[in-house]
Amino acid sequence: MEAVTGATRNAVWQEMLDVARLVRYYDRMARRQQQRHLGIRIVLFASATVGVAAAIDALPEAVRIASGALIALLVAWDFLADYANKAAILGVIRGECSEVEDDLAELWGKVQSDSADDGDAGRVLAGLKRRVTRVTARAGAANIPTNERLNVRCEEDAFKSLSERYAEG
Repeated sequence: MEAVTGATRNAVWQEMLDVARLVRYYDRMARRQQQRHLGIRIVLFASATVGVAAAIDALPEAVRIASGALIALLVAWDFLADYANKAAILGVIRGECSEVEDDLAELWGKVQSDSADDGDAGRVLAGLKRRVTRVTARAGAANIPTNERLNVRCEEDAFKSLSERYAEG
């Protein structure tokens, strides 16, 4: 059996770091989209309630007009922003990246225990990378912009977590 080279070992480790970052990033992005969706729905519900009250002439005309305009604005915003769909897509990406993270942890264990050879480890790693590329491309297809600051924070969290988890000594 051909021993795993340092280059392959490093490539597996780097991919583990990257995927750990992606899991954190897409989890936080999905939660943000869900919160935005819920926020719009709550304000829309409150506005609709005011609109119903306005329909029975219980409120001044200015409030009725403002309520109607707010409802129209929120419905348009909800339709255009499509937070619910974006949250669902980000959740799927997070789930798939989480599965890849598990597969990478298994590969790392094999690499560290010398129970995988370099060729097999390289092929498995290449397949996992393609899988991550394929699933993360969905965010771009759904017009979900990258949040660079969140991405950097998730990278720092992932590095710290994996360093602590796999620390030797």
